[in-house]
Amino acid sequence: MNTDLDNQLKDVLNRYQVEDSNKQKQTIHLAEQALASQDFPQTLLKQLVNQIRYLSPSFILIQLLLTLVILIMIGRDYTSSGSVMMYSLAFSVLLCLTMLPELLKSFIYSTWQIEKSCRYAFHQVLLMRYFALGLIEFLLLLTAGSITAFFSDSSFLLTLLRFFVPFTVISGISLGVVTMTNSFLSFWGQQVVTVVLIILLLKGVDGIISLNQLTEIQWILAGLGGSLLSLISMLFLSRKGGVRLGINR
Repeated sequence: MNTDLDNQLKDVLNRYQVEDSNKQKQTIHLAEQALASQDFPQTLLKQLVNQIRYLSPSFILIQLLLTLVILIMIGRDYTSSGSVMMYSLAFSVLLCLTMLPELLKSFIYSTWQIEKSCRYAFHQVLLMRYFALGLIEFLLLLTAGSITAFFSDSSFLLTLLRFFVPFTVISGISLGVVTMTNSFLSFWGQQVVTVVLIILLLKGVDGIISLNQLTEIQWILAGLGGSLLSLISMLFLSRKGGVRLGINR
């Protein structure tokens, strides 16, 4: 901070009188100048770590419990490829649906207006939160997929794809629903719409080809499509969604 400016600000604060509106204005002006003169260097890694630090403990606990429960269920029926596929899909859906409230809590609790007035750009903070949550989900999916692959007859890569790809596709669908319906649907209404769309998608795909018969290339292409949809929806939401539409509780 500039030393002269710092001294001026301290002097004004020491002589501050609430009744004098001119001194109030002077204090505010000097405080704004002092804040503007400060440099807040923060790498992307530090921003990511900050977002991880502020994740809700209940969110982390729920995600860990879901992972444990799915692994127990897969361990009881790992010889059936159909059952493993069903569990992996269920795990992806539950991870995504429990991640959304944490990702969108700024909108759900109507704090995004305050956050927009802070030092860092709100869309950057939201994207960092998205990547922080994505890192958590990646580790959980990798853990569940790796343990399942160890006991499964399927290849390691194919087993991992069966965990990761549904999650990317479901994330894309859920974020797409949020960006398109948040002007007239509550957050929980959006969750219902997302679940219905997922069920219809699974029914449609399973009616054409069995999910167990999908090749690694087909899974990868589906994953790329889901990732692209997720990123586009997230960028739209972070830059325009909260300001233009607002998300209802």
